[in-house]
Amino acid sequence: MDYGTKILYFKMWMWILIGLNFITKVYGYPNGNVAESCQSILPVHRGRTGRPIPPQTSNPPYEIHFTLGENGEPSSVTLRGKPSKFRGFLLEARETHALDEGPPVGKFIILNPGNSHLLTCSEQAGSAVSHSNDARKTSVQFNWTALGAEQNITFRATVVETYDFYWVRVDKSVSLPAQPTTASTEPSTTSATESHTTKPTIATNTKNTAVILISVDSFLEILKMELLNIVTALNSHFSLPLSKGLKISFSVLCAAVEIIGIILFYVGDSSGVTLGALVCVIIVINFTELVMVSLSFGSSPEVKEICNHVVKVCAVVHEIFTIAVIFVGILEIDCRLNRTESWLLKVVIAYTAWIFLFEVWVFIFSIYSKIILRRSKIENSKSSGQQGGQQGQKKNLDAAKVTVIAISGIIIVGTMSFNIAIIVGISKLQEK
Repeated sequence: MDYGTKILYFKMWMWILIGLNFITKVYGYPNGNVAESCQSILPVHRGRTGRPIPPQTSNPPYEIHFTLGENGEPSSVTLRGKPSKFRGFLLEARETHALDEGPPVGKFIILNPGNSHLLTCSEQAGSAVSHSNDARKTSVQFNWTALGAEQNITFRATVVETYDFYWVRVDKSVSLPAQPTTASTEPSTTSATESHTTKPTIATNTKNTAVILISVDSFLEILKMELLNIVTALNSHFSLPLSKGLKISFSVLCAAVEIIGIILFYVGDSSGVTLGALVCVIIVINFTELVMVSLSFGSSPEVKEICNHVVKVCAVVHEIFTIAVIFVGILEIDCRLNRTESWLLKVVIAYTAWIFLFEVWVFIFSIYSKIILRRSKIENSKSSGQQGGQQGQKKNLDAAKVTVIAISGIIIVGTMSFNIAIIVGISKLQEK
């Protein structure tokens, strides 16, 4: 491998490391899937050394405002900055006499599905509420209903300004009058919940469709690379124009899928920025790939080789970010389940391992293809007097080509299978 190729692959792995670091730092828990923090109400944020990041000790620049509901109606609870904005939060209500060790009480009702969702703590659905994205917020408002005879309640929140800065024990103590019976409050709770059912369903289904499109985009990129590998291995007179046609057509098709995907992400959740930002990076990578393909037309062999290497690097980075979008999207879509019990999440993790094998194959084939082409040139330059040795070398070359085609076929079929599993899993979630 020449020096220029080594530099390109070094840059590729730098891209991967930067991308993974970006995902880790930006993502954190942007969908508020923090059910494991129900009891402690502490975010699991760790620094570069792996140690937990401690909360801030200054007075929190946030407050909780409570308005008691009248005639059995749910009460209003608002978490807001004064005037600081925040990205994440976890809010519960507990009995004041058991504030630290007691379970959450009452039930929250979502008023704005775009920035928050309910959690199930202590086996009670809706007993806590958290953020659904990491967009900056000025305030969030909910309805809350007491389900028992509790009268002295303290609302406690953890508020996250950035990954490294968060406050705990943002409290608001209230005294409630004697609560009406559950039967009298149930109609109000039901009607309030039903009034907000349509919007989150549409938003969720739109996001699901966008994740499916990015999954298809991931498959198209791998399909393109493997078809190019097969064309290169065959080394026919039509290999060069066919390779260019595949690169351009698939890049344009992927760009169309990605643009539709980013539109759906913002339609489904206009306040979500992580998924949209990742898809924007994918579009930039795809555009770079298309530019490199165009530059290779009519260029010198050295420029063509550099462009081909850049295209391969872009393909690998493209897959890294598509997997990131799928992974983050699945965490948001399937947040109702425990992560260790999510079948769909396990499929995505297995798919990530499969993509890693694809990256290894891309690296190996970049070397292997040179050997195949070199042997092919040697074979064509053989004289007729060396026909015996030529036939033996031709058999070895044919075996190498069959190996490349077989491995590419396996990668295509495996990638298709994983994508079908992801699409089926997301479709089943839409039906629930």
